Amino acid sequence: MSLKNFWPQSFDNMGRTRGIKDKKDVPTEPDGDTQDGDQAESPAVDGLDPALAKALSVMTSNIIKVIDDKLSPLVETIHKNTTEIQAASKRLDEAEARLLAVEGSAETQEPRIVELEKQVSALTESLDMAENYSRRLNIRVVGLPEDTETGQPVEFFESWLPSVLKITTKAGRIKLERAHRTLAPKPDPNRSPRAVLLRFHAFRDKQRAMEAARRVSQDGGLIYNGAKVSFYSDFSSTVIKRRKAYDAVKQRLRERGMPYAMLFPATLQVTHGSSKKRFSTPEE
Repeated sequence: MSLKNFWPQSFDNMGRTRGIKDKKDVPTEPDGDTQDGDQAESPAVDGLDPALAKALSVMTSNIIKVIDDKLSPLVETIHKNTTEIQAASKRLDEAEARLLAVEGSAETQEPRIVELEKQVSALTESLDMAENYSRRLNIRVVGLPEDTETGQPVEFFESWLPSVLKITTKAGRIKLERAHRTLAPKPDPNRSPRAVLLRFHAFRDKQRAMEAARRVSQDGGLIYNGAKVSFYSDFSSTVIKRRKAYDAVKQRLRERGMPYAMLFPATLQVTHGSSKKRFSTPEE
């Protein structure tokens, strides 16, 4: 709103009337330059009297104060937000610098990580081979009913193996170092029995026992006390898992009547006519 609309019309007319009167009282100079070369002074405060000018000054000051009071919280908020944005920007710069440092370190460490992974893989394979080597004298007997072995298990299996597998030995016994059930809780009578681990004193005796077990398996398998008993070489869990992956393949080979054999650690050898083929994975 302009001052012309704000103030009464009478004040405006009064100002113009007074301005005309004042102009009549001022002596005029002839045309041309003034005595001192200066132009005549204009009326004071655009023709307003001192009281009105003072009132305008007071009102202007009040309006400015009201505007300052209204804008002061907004200015403080803007200042606070500006400070927070600057702090966040600083933290973002620091985070970017750290991220760049991490990326640079990762790039330099990647070849080393790849090399370490190769070493770990090689060490894991060596450890698995060592474990299987320590089991090379063992046989796992599966399906033998619980409590079949009486008294001393070693003495029982030293005479039991030659009798059921038809192995010719001196004095009807085969020398064993250890014989025990797997280290698991004894199952309920309606559950499958625990496997028996046999450790031979000589590797040759272990081989003779496995060959005799294959012959018995080809003749229909071993049935003892109404249960089917099977013989397997003892391997690590890694090798057993790899060999178990061939179960579906071996089932199809048995259905087709094709002879096969599992070679250490997990290679399937299939006999087809007069040729033998070896496969390292079930997919092959």
